[in-house]
Amino acid sequence: MTDRTLRADRHGEKTDHSSNDSDPRSNAWGSVGVLFVLLIAWLWTFQGLIEHPPGSWVPRYASLEQGPELTLNSHVLDTDQGFVAWLVSRNARTWTESPARIFDGEICHPTPQSLAFGEPALTLGLLAMPAWWFTGDPLWTYNSVVWILPLFSAFVMFLVVKSWTGNALAAGVAALLYGFHSARLSDPTHLYVPDTVWTLLALFFFRRWLLNGRWGDVSALGGAISLQIGGSLYPLIAGASVGLPFAIWGFSHLGVKRTRPLQWATLVVLLGAVLYAAFSPALSMASNGDLMPRNVQVFLPWSTLWSDPERKLGFWLWGLPLLALWPQSARPVTSLRWALLAGALLALALATGGNVAARHVASIAGEPPPWALPNLYAALASVLPGLDVVRLPASIAYGAYLALALLAGLGVAEVLKRLPPRAHWAFGSLVLGCVFLSTIRPGWSGDQVFAYKNLRPERAELAFFDRLAASGDQGPVLELPMEPGLRSRDGLSILVAAYHTRPTSACYNSFLPQQTRRVQTLAAALPEVDAIQSLHGMGFRTVVLHHNVYGKNSDALLHAMERAAGDSGGGLIRIESDGERTAFRLRPKEPGPAS
Repeated sequence: MTDRTLRADRHGEKTDHSSNDSDPRSNAWGSVGVLFVLLIAWLWTFQGLIEHPPGSWVPRYASLEQGPELTLNSHVLDTDQGFVAWLVSRNARTWTESPARIFDGEICHPTPQSLAFGEPALTLGLLAMPAWWFTGDPLWTYNSVVWILPLFSAFVMFLVVKSWTGNALAAGVAALLYGFHSARLSDPTHLYVPDTVWTLLALFFFRRWLLNGRWGDVSALGGAISLQIGGSLYPLIAGASVGLPFAIWGFSHLGVKRTRPLQWATLVVLLGAVLYAAFSPALSMASNGDLMPRNVQVFLPWSTLWSDPERKLGFWLWGLPLLALWPQSARPVTSLRWALLAGALLALALATGGNVAARHVASIAGEPPPWALPNLYAALASVLPGLDVVRLPASIAYGAYLALALLAGLGVAEVLKRLPPRAHWAFGSLVLGCVFLSTIRPGWSGDQVFAYKNLRPERAELAFFDRLAASGDQGPVLELPMEPGLRSRDGLSILVAAYHTRPTSACYNSFLPQQTRRVQTLAAALPEVDAIQSLHGMGFRTVVLHHNVYGKNSDALLHAMERAAGDSGGGLIRIESDGERTAFRLRPKEPGPAS
């Protein structure tokens, strides 16, 4: 669609009449057919759910290089995915029951606002609320978001490109590439990282608002940006990379004459409030030293874009966007398509940090490093607070996938516009079919995109906490052993906490709070009376000792705590045991006689 057409479009929905897809009946049936293809892609992607109940099993991407065996037997993925399942279901529950406590996660007790130590995933919690209402099950709730996001993202991309081009086939190509590309599906564990669909909605409503100045569009724009802010810092930066050139294009080509000052003021106040609510806890912790700058930040190697089995762009995300740049005399070089290309390049520039990865590899190999390219991310981090604590700037590349998928749809529409009517549907269907086969990996081979892992905690452990609750035991739980490190008990304890919902000492996030370090020190001194009293003063009411954790036997500590429980002044009361874990109630020290 040319810029001249866009200026004339007062409703933001008018399509390019030069398209061959202008027959309303043909267009309607074409849209139905393409949406059916998207549904088939979604069902194919998650076909494993037929055999794996979502209340117990979670999907993991079946790596082309590692294979499903290594994918399923990864302790790191178990711990990360259990944490994210807790995070999504906990946020859904908290949005439902007590939204004001959204940052006060029950983990890392007694640390306040513990969600600020990692990605808060507030938006995913909102998206998961219906599943929590209907099931009340943490893994069902988490899985619902894993399923919904790809299909929802594909549908939104379809609607946006269809609105901009009037071409259902072109919109279907963009939707497949955006919703089901291997880069999008390859990390269902950290599913908040590639979640840029809210930026896509923001682009759509921003354009409509500039065209018609309606309050509904500016309200939807503010909502979309707010949801992007509430997800994760990674897609927020990725979305901003695409949104900045898009905004410059909108101001220069569509203008702001139809907008109103009150709308701008409302938008600024809303986004300012959302930014403050979302980031002030983390910035406060950074200022007192709880969040420290990273010693090493991981940037994207440029070679990943064409060589990585899961995250490479592939032929269609390389080739189809080039078609969108097809020379046309009526289109100046500052058109929408060039703005999207600038957004993709900006996202990649931030994600790669120039050539940080290549220089790092050369230094490890003892070779002379290549000449350093400018690190745009480092420059930005020196200006904006908080970016120095980000571990994976490489993830900003998801902004490029968004912009390139949009360009792919515009490119297909450009080609179809130049074809004779007879060839329009034949060629468009051929491209759509090829993209389908290459995107729904591996398409025709019958292999599943995902392997599945049974992540549900053991029934005996869930029953153990149910018995504690039935006996009247409540309040924060100190879980032992507390051992910092990768193979600690904390990851599983956090997943179990998604079921019993009690605050827990278990702590697993991007950073370790100072309060947790203090709790670890006191836990190491148990069952000393002074340690028990200090822990009681922190709010802990129950100690749960897990007898065997990854081959480490806790018999010595168990015997010591049982001896303390048998001593009237020991500060512990033994209340429950099932052979795998034992619970003690912390007893406050009785005041001595008055002097």
